[in-house]
Amino acid sequence: MVWGMVFHRNGLFTKKECGSHPADSGPVKRTVKLKNASPCELTVDWEVYNKIPGDQQLIDLTVAVGKPFPVDITDDEGSCDDDVIPDEVIKGSHDLVKVMIKAHEGVASSHPIRIHPDQIVIKGHSSASAEVKFTPVVMETGDGSIYSYILGRVSITSDSDHYDGAVRGEGYEIDPLRIDLTGKSLYPRLIMEFDSDDGKEDEVIFQFMADQLLGTDGEVKSSCFTKRNVNLNNVTDMKLTFDLMAHPPFSCDTSVPLPITLTPHYTAQVCLGYQLTLDEVAKRHNSQPDDPLVITNTGHLTVKYSTGVEQLLSLTSQVFLPTLGVDVVHVKFGATLLNQSISLPVTV
Repeated sequence: MVWGMVFHRNGLFTKKECGSHPADSGPVKRTVKLKNASPCELTVDWEVYNKIPGDQQLIDLTVAVGKPFPVDITDDEGSCDDDVIPDEVIKGSHDLVKVMIKAHEGVASSHPIRIHPDQIVIKGHSSASAEVKFTPVVMETGDGSIYSYILGRVSITSDSDHYDGAVRGEGYEIDPLRIDLTGKSLYPRLIMEFDSDDGKEDEVIFQFMADQLLGTDGEVKSSCFTKRNVNLNNVTDMKLTFDLMAHPPFSCDTSVPLPITLTPHYTAQVCLGYQLTLDEVAKRHNSQPDDPLVITNTGHLTVKYSTGVEQLLSLTSQVFLPTLGVDVVHVKFGATLLNQSISLPVTV
């Protein structure tokens, strides 16, 4: 995506959106194209600031030594000596030291918004481009929104063909170019929706009786299977791509090939299953002496997003064992005569 801007050294303001993107995903890149409508060769020096919620600072104090934004001159190897002050700084018409006070709006930063290169030179009646990079990061607080702005400080190069030596406002002396940027860094998230109201948004519960292992003819089956249809809902404002994995005795089946891509606020139906085996009943029954009437098994449906982030959705099975009870603990027949038959009622 290219953002186009035309300026005449009198400042320009624009707002741009970087959109919503998964946290820890790759950088999002945008291109800013600047067109110089003047005949002079200009330099634009970029500064990036982040707006911090609750920031109570009122002013910024800036100190510049020599020309605030000299043209970046590097050697053949692409490096320069930062300890050497150019002669033009000392001999030029600019004051050696300038102290400036301005209203505080944000904190200078290069993350999560960055622009490259940080200085561009634009010849008269031509254009140049810079790349804005937004790297979604995990936000400790808030809703993941990023509010930043970029200032472009414009200066005339001294070797411009149309530079007549006149002293003109530049750098901090004139209004800068300004790009206000917004973006959102979100964790990918799916919630589960059911046809009935007996489920939670992050848990599936399978409930059935152990006598389902009995066939119609009284024969004991080695296993039985139950399933539930669940809708996975993308509740974020970004497109999500993900794989699904479940480990036995749980299973997951989809009607479309994996990985699945969901646009914001759309759903995908999956079939989740649980297989109960006779061996599982015996093992769980012996390992849960405190609650011998219910066999509980837990697992997870793993949602692995294309960014590498994983989300675990709980899977739980509850198998109820059939039981019999009577209304008395001891049956007492009392004294009886030989060959006498006595009957007492017992409710089962």
